Amino acid sequence: DVKYNQNLTTQLNRSLWPSLDLQASYGVPDLRQGGETGWRTTLFLTIPISDKLASYTSYKVQTFSEMVSVNNLELLRRQIPEGIGALRAEFETARDSAVKRETTVVKSQKLLEDSVQRFKMGRATVNDLFLDQSRLYDAEMLMVRGWYASHMAYMKLCHSYGMSVTATGECIT
Repeated sequence: DVKYNQNLTTQLNRSLWPSLDLQASYGVPDLRQGGETGWRTTLFLTIPISDKLASYTSYKVQTFSEMVSVNNLELLRRQIPEGIGALRAEFETARDSAVKRETTVVKSQKLLEDSVQRFKMGRATVNDLFLDQSRLYDAEMLMVRGWYASHMAYMKLCHSYGMSVTATGECIT
């Protein structure tokens, strides 16, 4: 975007000033018209006089557009390190959360197994089993959401480095 705006500004600036063009050609004789063989050169002088104010206005507008694009690029260059740091922290937090949620699932499974044993011995009710099963289901859902958030944060982090994520989970260029 910056390079495009710089080229367009240069083009508009050049259109404000007179231009001198040289054209050369080599001719083969045309016997019907009695022409001669040889080189022919033409020099063109173009002086833009009709729409000076419109061209100058376009040039000035484009100059400001170029300055905006240069400023936006510099702003992005300054924000990238902070953005990558924030994405790295987001990934680490999401990964740690997913790991903790996984341990919660293991504990919930253990509680459900204990409740089943207590139910078989007659010391727990069906409601206790249902409650422990609901806890396990909720813990598993939270674990899946945690790993999803972790994978999405990892993908964003890889993309911020300009890389892609493979099926095996590697960041590659």
